[in-house]
Amino acid sequence: MKILQVVHYFPPLGRGGAELYTYQLSKELLESHDIRLFFTIPDDNYSGEIEEGSYNGIPYRALKKNYCTFDKPFHERSSWVEREFSKTLDSFKPDIIHFQHLSNLSLALPFLAKKAGVPCCFTLHDFWLLCPRTFFLNSAMKICDSYSLPRCVDCMQDQIEYYTLSSKGFWAERFAKHCAKLCLNVKKKLTVLLSIGLWRIYWIKKIFKAVDVFIAPSQFLRTRFVRHGLSPQKIIFIPHGYNTKILSGVKKTPSQVLRFAFIGTMQFHKGIYVLIDAFNGVAGPHELRLYGSVTPQLSDDLKKRIKNPHVFVMGELREEDKPTAFSEIDVLIVPSICCESYSLVINEAFITKTPVIVSDIGAMAERVKDGEYGFTFPVGNVEKLTEKIQLFINDFGLKNSLESHLPEVQSIETHAEEIVKLYSTLCKME
Repeated sequence: MKILQVVHYFPPLGRGGAELYTYQLSKELLESHDIRLFFTIPDDNYSGEIEEGSYNGIPYRALKKNYCTFDKPFHERSSWVEREFSKTLDSFKPDIIHFQHLSNLSLALPFLAKKAGVPCCFTLHDFWLLCPRTFFLNSAMKICDSYSLPRCVDCMQDQIEYYTLSSKGFWAERFAKHCAKLCLNVKKKLTVLLSIGLWRIYWIKKIFKAVDVFIAPSQFLRTRFVRHGLSPQKIIFIPHGYNTKILSGVKKTPSQVLRFAFIGTMQFHKGIYVLIDAFNGVAGPHELRLYGSVTPQLSDDLKKRIKNPHVFVMGELREEDKPTAFSEIDVLIVPSICCESYSLVINEAFITKTPVIVSDIGAMAERVKDGEYGFTFPVGNVEKLTEKIQLFINDFGLKNSLESHLPEVQSIETHAEEIVKLYSTLCKME
């Protein structure tokens, strides 16, 4: 079967959950099928170059493209991306298209697939189709429950570069400049309102119609999309698989202190500051290790925030280094302040027999049973997170008792078989 995987970014530059899942699935499918990848490579210069090659044996066609915000309101469509996508369809002639993400690509791609008569499915890795900010977190980093045009427009204000004109000159000149600035900024705000309130919704509805089947890795995600207008008949629940071979042989190294860890994107929405503040209240010698890419600015912020000398910033964790890292992790903490759609790092914890502490929202609360696989705490609550950490410190045997109850994680091999069955069904329907 000829399968085209479409995703926004891909390793080695893209290391998020969607990219990791796409890589592991594609690598497994490559054993028996003809696979092609179509994605973008971040390029601030927007060179318009096309790169063709292979990553660990997986052939790809990548477009070098800059990332735009709603300062350019209609940026979520790109005629260049659409032309190159159509060329890829003509040259590769896929039997099935599996969309993983459309950010930085074009909202029209599923429509073009439908027009070309190629069946397609779409795995939902987050809420980007429903929320322009992706995570249903507003600009104040508070959870947003649903779409609302006034709230969405206000939420996007930090992405819009409004005109600021010079105040120099005589009063009449300053007045004229002020009026011009007001008119230009009103026009810009109205354009954003039109883009988010009508244009984007129109294309999302076209995607809902064009895609044959949506895949939700959690029941929480499925429920949220159904609530926002996606037909229940068009979305199915299939949890992510994982390449369990990478981590299945991990053995914990002995330690006289408990080693807590965070692994992921070192950004505010992942709850990194909540975790640091919570661990600042934990007495030594127990450790917290923070794994994730750190910019110079973030490094300065972390240094100011961290008060506990037993908190260590480890830097980005490469895939090949994960077995060693997990051998030295006793408890994994996932303190996200947004509703995660699945969380592959929880898979990694379960595979390595590592208990977890997670926020009590979204798919995290769906996957982690409080007191059985680890513990949950009220999202964003520093004091309650400190209490959960302290439970492990006060009872060293708790970690061992929880390890024996952690659930099995579906292998990528079994998961790929289920996905191929779906592909076959969709191909027969055409």
